[in-house]
Order: sequence, then structure tokens, then C-alpha cells
Amino acid sequence: MLSRRWLVNGLLILAIAILAAIGYRFEPASDAQPQAPRIELDTAAIERIEIRTANEQLELQRQPAGWMLLEPLHWPADRASVERLFRIVDTGGARPLETAATDLARFGLDNPQASVRLGRIDIRFGSVNSIGERRYTQIDRALYLVPDVQLPLIQQGAAGFVDRRLLPPAFEVTALSLPGLELRRDADGDWRAAENEAGEAAALAGLVDNWQRLEATRIGIYQDPRAPTGRIVATLRDAQPIELLLLATDPELVIANPALGLQYHFRGTQYARLFTPSSDENPG
Repeated sequence: MLSRRWLVNGLLILAIAILAAIGYRFEPASDAQPQAPRIELDTAAIERIEIRTANEQLELQRQPAGWMLLEPLHWPADRASVERLFRIVDTGGARPLETAATDLARFGLDNPQASVRLGRIDIRFGSVNSIGERRYTQIDRALYLVPDVQLPLIQQGAAGFVDRRLLPPAFEVTALSLPGLELRRDADGDWRAAENEAGEAAALAGLVDNWQRLEATRIGIYQDPRAPTGRIVATLRDAQPIELLLLATDPELVIANPALGLQYHFRGTQYARLFTPSSDENPG
């Protein structure tokens, strides 16, 4: 009797194990939705970018020296801002929403807050209020509700896309007139100060280099009614001179480019880097 009981118990245990294995093998799939496929964007193939907002229309073009703003002004573009535009198509794993084309007005896409064309891809930002810091965004024909992180940059217009350097390296500067200091590049390519003005060639070259490489912390619209405290004129090879205005030195260093209608804001401590020759640079 005992051996028969153990046999029965063993068969029961075996049956339970088999059923458990079958149940594990055929376990229903999770309810979690798979991540949406990423939208592929061949950034190297994009040659032109168009941006439209309620107040402005921008056009950028890739050139051998980098991206250039063509409209509403002709000026080198900020590479970081352009690269940020390329991330517009990153939906963060969000899946397209199911909606008919006739429903687009509900999301403010019939009259979008802004639109961007990256090569052949069209992006439109809905004009309705964002929801939980997300905004309805149409990428080509698909509608998404994605983090609202790109529209603030786009709404800055040209101020958000111009190169943050006062005299970008795309310009070949041959002379620079600063308050109390006149600099010229000689036939050998060395920088020299005008007669009776002190300054070693290396220090002067470093000063000019700061005008071409130091980036502003921000750029705003030039609407300052104050009279400038100084004028700066950069002479360029094969181009018109660029005139800049020194508007303020404290607490911020503010320099305007009236031709662009923009003003550049730097930390006040960076004044010396732009106006005083020094062989011992302080990053400020």
C-alpha cells in the first residue's frame, strides 16, 4: 500500500510539473506596448532648413564652412542650434496617435504655432496649449504628443540661430579698431598695433582671436536706447566692414551689431578678453 501511495504521489507531482511547464511556455504576452520605431533622419543629406513662425521666416543652408542663415539676415549660423533642430524628430518612444486628417484643427495644426522643414521632412507644432509639458506635433503625416522642448528655441527666431561669436571664424579679419587701440594684420599675417601703441604680436593675435571665438551667453534683439560707450570696426578681406557698438560693461558686457538688429551678452568679467591685449589669458 505504501509503495502504491508513493507512486500515485509521484505521478501527481510529475503532472503538476508538466502543466506548469506548459503554462510557462504559452504564457500570454505582456500588455506593455512595444516602443515605437525611431524616425530615421539622414542629417548629412540635409542641405536646407526652413522655419516659419507667426512673426518670422528663417532659411538656413549648409555651406562648406558650415551652416549659414540666408533669411531674414545673411550670417553664419550657430552649429549647436542647428544640431538641436535635428533632434525634433526624436519622439522619445512615443507612438503615433490615431486621428483622421480632419481632426487636425482640434490640435491647432491647421494654423500651427510654428513649422520646420528639414530636407524633405515637415514638422508642425500645434497651437493649442501644451499638455503636461508636451505638445501635439505632426511629423510628416503622423501625429505625436511629445515633450515641448523644441518650440522655445524656434520661437526665438534669428536670435536663436545666429553664431554666438561676434566675428565668426568664417570672416577673415584684416584690421580691428577698438576704443583706444588700432590693430592691423601685416603682410606676414602677424598682428601689429598702430604707431606709438604698445603690444606684442602674440598678445594682439590672442585679442583678435577672442573676438572670433568667444561665445555670448545669450543673444537678444537690439532695442537699447542708451548711447554707446564705444565703437568697434572690423575690416574684412573682400567684404564690407562690420561695425559693433559697446553698450554696457557692468554687470554684463553688452555689444550690439546694429546691422543684424541683435545684441550679444557676455559676463562682465570677459571685458578684458575683448579689449585688453594680454599674453596671459584669463578664461573669465
